Amino acid sequence: MQVSTFKLDNGLQVLTHEIPDHPLACCCVAYHVGAIHEQPNKTGLAHFLEHMMFEGSKHIRYYDQHIQTAGGISNAFTSSDYTFYYAQLPILNLEQAFWLESDRMLGLSWDENKFELQKKVVLEEYKQRYLNQPYGTAWHHIRRLAYLKHPYSWPVIGRDMSHIEQTTMEDLMVFRAKHYLPSRAYLILAGGFDTDKVKPLVQKWFGDIPDGGGIDLEIIPEPQQLEIRHAKLTEQVTHRALYIAFKMPGMFEKGYFSAILLIQILGQGKGSILFQSLVKKKAIFTSIQTRMTNSFMEGLFVIEGRVFPEVDLPSAEQALFGILENCLTNINEDMLEQAKNKLLTAKYLQDYHLLNQCVRAAQYTLQNKLHELSQFEASISEITLEQIRENGARILNLKAYSMLQYT
Repeated sequence: MQVSTFKLDNGLQVLTHEIPDHPLACCCVAYHVGAIHEQPNKTGLAHFLEHMMFEGSKHIRYYDQHIQTAGGISNAFTSSDYTFYYAQLPILNLEQAFWLESDRMLGLSWDENKFELQKKVVLEEYKQRYLNQPYGTAWHHIRRLAYLKHPYSWPVIGRDMSHIEQTTMEDLMVFRAKHYLPSRAYLILAGGFDTDKVKPLVQKWFGDIPDGGGIDLEIIPEPQQLEIRHAKLTEQVTHRALYIAFKMPGMFEKGYFSAILLIQILGQGKGSILFQSLVKKKAIFTSIQTRMTNSFMEGLFVIEGRVFPEVDLPSAEQALFGILENCLTNINEDMLEQAKNKLLTAKYLQDYHLLNQCVRAAQYTLQNKLHELSQFEASISEITLEQIRENGARILNLKAYSMLQYT
């Protein structure tokens, strides 16, 4: 992915990726604000604000209506580290996306009725995705166990429903004024355009948006975890379950690529070590997998397993840790090569979509790592078996982890 960059006087950074003769364009805006920029007693603001960004700006009553009229689609997502908006549409209508994005960057309409409507939508999302789902609150509890100081301790949607209920429109207005600024935003474009022709259009629509001079909040660092932490939940679930969270390097920290390969080898798919040992051979777990938070800063490497009814949790826990104690020495070159091939294939398939290319460009740019964007394949390919074992030993620390039990 070849990216060109330029910067407007108000601080807005622009990235362009030309794909000759491509009929579509993807117009994305990434704001350097996420759940970590909230306060522990007032969470969920970044996600709530994302919803409000589709409820009309000063000159546009309904955002989606104009995108659809232009033959496009649009959406957004909020993470702990950043917020991302995108529109994909025919290349001839790219300026339509500039108009829409610039107007809502400049200012929202702040309609009280729309605010109350979106509050209900967010509350319903909280209920459906977390409260009304088996094991739905698992990651809420795991985060609280694993992070005692860092704002990764709460999920993006908010620590508690009461935080959403108590959010006022003024809260969102203040939060937006601090973070939704040209100097904290990145405009990422990909598709069949000519950058030289796009530049004056970007200047036309974004150049006169004033910057508010927002500043980054100081994120409280998480102390090194030196102990084992436990929590137990008793809920109506179909199977008792174990969640074990280890700390892992952030996306741009040393050891990250070893960690994602280890995740693949240990618990991704039916050929993984954990599935073969604890599901297929020993029939202790009905399912088991590894997952990660994919955070910019120190994230979580999580093992999630659901236990057969006839197996008690202590026995399941003992069997799992028995595998973890020896898994690194059991990893061989064939396993590593297979994991590399799966990750690289997934990356190549993802890159067929303009949106995925823009998301990756945004992630690297937000961390001032754009020069490393093209190094993903090499970074994966060059990992050795020795590195997997060395970094794996640091991650799978059996004296410092967080465990959640569903009983």
